[in-house]
Amino acid sequence: MANGDRVQLKKEFRYDVPKFKENKESISNIRENIYAKLRQSISVLEPENDKISVLLSGGLDSSILFKMCKDIYGITDSFSTGFPFEDPGSNLEKEYALSAAKAFGSNHKYYKASLRSYLESFLTSIAAVEEPLHHLQTVMMSLILEHGIPKDKSIVVSGEGADSAFGNQFHSFIFRSEKYRFLSNHTFINLLRIISKITGKGGGFLAGLEYNRKKNIKIGNPENFIWSLGAYGCEDWVCSYFDVTRHDIIKNRHELLKSFEGRSGYDLISLMAILGEGAVTQSIWSKIGESHKRIVYYPFTDNKLLEYVNTAPWKTKLSEPKKILRDVARLLNIPEFIITRPKSGFGLISPLWSQKGGTFEPLIPLATKVFDENIIRKLQSGEQGVPNSEKIQMTYWNILNFAIWKRICIDNEPLDNLLSELEV
Repeated sequence: MANGDRVQLKKEFRYDVPKFKENKESISNIRENIYAKLRQSISVLEPENDKISVLLSGGLDSSILFKMCKDIYGITDSFSTGFPFEDPGSNLEKEYALSAAKAFGSNHKYYKASLRSYLESFLTSIAAVEEPLHHLQTVMMSLILEHGIPKDKSIVVSGEGADSAFGNQFHSFIFRSEKYRFLSNHTFINLLRIISKITGKGGGFLAGLEYNRKKNIKIGNPENFIWSLGAYGCEDWVCSYFDVTRHDIIKNRHELLKSFEGRSGYDLISLMAILGEGAVTQSIWSKIGESHKRIVYYPFTDNKLLEYVNTAPWKTKLSEPKKILRDVARLLNIPEFIITRPKSGFGLISPLWSQKGGTFEPLIPLATKVFDENIIRKLQSGEQGVPNSEKIQMTYWNILNFAIWKRICIDNEPLDNLLSELEV
């Protein structure tokens, strides 16, 4: 608000937190009502239906949205993208998208970006949203919004947010592992952790047992399982470098959740996703959309839909992965192979992007004006003595993000200056 020559900032919080009251309706009634509310969420786009485009990754969520938009508005085009530095042989995201598009008979456009365009968009996206980017995927979102979808299709429908209410992988891990909670002792978990590290398997089961071992720990304690969710970075490194404690790391998120202490673990995971990571992702993607004159629309986080789906018992939602959405997909006559195939996250399998000389090497000269190069180098996976773990990789990503953000948004350096420094 303007007040003379001064600006006053006013914060308004209008989101009503889901109530999680248990619904006694039959599963068939719940399914029908979810179908109707999701259709209603999409129907609000009717006045601008000629401007709609749908992102189709080929997973359950995006397939439901595409099929519903096709049924309601006659949408025939679908869109997806993938990392330019992904190994073509392991690009499951592209395979999923193309196979789903073929099943739906859609005219699918897969946007293939170059490495240079990715790195440039990394800089321009931070400048656009004026905050560090939450995921590597955010840069691809920016590129497809800018280059991969026709300009006249200004409303982009995204499936982001479905996991929060209908059950994500952590919900499923916990649900499946509950009957084995007698194994949730420190000795067995340590043994399983070693086996999982060697074989690369059992991570989900291990996560479920970890939860069962720690589920009675108060959420104000950093050891509570909830703080391992969406932890994109290495806690030990953060504590050491910034001279903080683990309590300091969780402080803001604890403020967000502490009024919900006493709720079930399933509720807390959902709240953390809806109010935390999910909210941040949608906010950043929406701002990027605005910078490209697009509206990114998220039907699964419609308030009325969220309010209703959170009345469905977790035992119903988790009796199989995304049970209710699978049933909705069947109402839409979506092919069974799409409904039941394993989830493919929009992430990277290959760790090459974080290695020395890897994808983000051209960003290091830009980042060293903020961070000491030796610190950055020590975080590159593949360096001597540095484990090739996701937490280390994401700390490296976060430092690059912070350095670029600080130069553009705090030090007020022109974006063009940073782009001119980029040598690819």
